[in-house]
Amino acid sequence: MTQRFFVSYTGVDVRWAEWVAWTLEAAGHEALIQAWDFGPGSHFVGEMQKALGGDRRTVAVVSAAYLTSVFATEEWQAVWAADPAGARRLLLVVRVQDCERPGLLRQIVSVDVFGVDEGVARNRLLSAVALGRRKPAVAPGFPVSGDGGRSAGAGVAPVFPVDLPAVWNVPPRLARFVGREALLAGVAEELAAWGVAAVCAVQGAG
Repeated sequence: MTQRFFVSYTGVDVRWAEWVAWTLEAAGHEALIQAWDFGPGSHFVGEMQKALGGDRRTVAVVSAAYLTSVFATEEWQAVWAADPAGARRLLLVVRVQDCERPGLLRQIVSVDVFGVDEGVARNRLLSAVALGRRKPAVAPGFPVSGDGGRSAGAGVAPVFPVDLPAVWNVPPRLARFVGREALLAGVAEELAAWGVAAVCAVQGAG
């Protein structure tokens, strides 16, 4: 069954948001995401009104930066208000960082896609958005004693955020480079807006 989603995120997590959107669409769903769908000349407020209305479900890409973003907070709270009891499962919480959620968000069962490989993350995401029971298609393996009860689109897909691309010569972030989260978010948004190859110039004091 095809579902319609809106991916809510902050600029710092644009790579995670694109990976989520790509994964959902690769599974046959429709994903609306600012980086791809809010083009030049579009009215941001109007686009957000459409994104948060109707039967579209919202995937909140939650990180520490997301939880401090005014715009992101307005987005998830608007969805919460439309479905406070969670009967329609309009708000899905996908954590991309180990961070504490505020009271309301803590009430929603979340899915964590950090700290695991891409295959596990993909399965967790698609399982989380599935409607109805999540009974497996095959019988679970018989637990073996001592194992803790465990059983045996078009274009270039976004790189899984915890992986590095095949060609990579960017040095690690300096420990003393702090207080630049807004600037880094702006750079990330500019680079993401122009596709695979992009250049973003930054000027000012060191």
